[in-house]
Amino acid sequence: ALAYCPTLSTGTGTLGLLDLSGTSIATIGSQAFQYCSSLTEIVLPTSLVTINPGTFAFCSGVTSVTLGSATTTFGSNAFSNCSSLTSMTLPSTVTTVADNAFNGDTSLASVVLSSSLTSLGNGAFSGDTSLTNVTFNNDQTTAVTLTGSTFNGCTSLTSIILPKGV
Repeated sequence: ALAYCPTLSTGTGTLGLLDLSGTSIATIGSQAFQYCSSLTEIVLPTSLVTINPGTFAFCSGVTSVTLGSATTTFGSNAFSNCSSLTSMTLPSTVTTVADNAFNGDTSLASVVLSSSLTSLGNGAFSGDTSLTNVTFNNDQTTAVTLTGSTFNGCTSLTSIILPKGV
């Protein structure tokens, strides 16, 4: 849709804020906003169920993402190489974080995972060199499958907080 638009603008300046909160979008297409480096903040609608592969990959200016309450799936590379993103809290509805979904997010320091999470894909957070803290939700009701290299190259990782029952 708007991939490879590094200077996406509104007519009065560069588009920093992508606010889809007033829409009823259920899915955003693969690579729709890939390489839109002028984006700094993303607000997704409560109706959004799936963030497809590469949707926001290489959006190097993104510092903040507000997720909708219906999101269940992050496709592969959904937010990969968003080098300015500092934290991510997954809504309780998220069940799947696919391969490399957040890899190469070198400023990502903390992640709070969903209580419904069942799968963290291969390399989901690999190369996130600033990641220090990963928190699994205390209300976790399902087993979580961690595949190979989920946290590979997270050289600053000092804390993984597991749910009470583990």
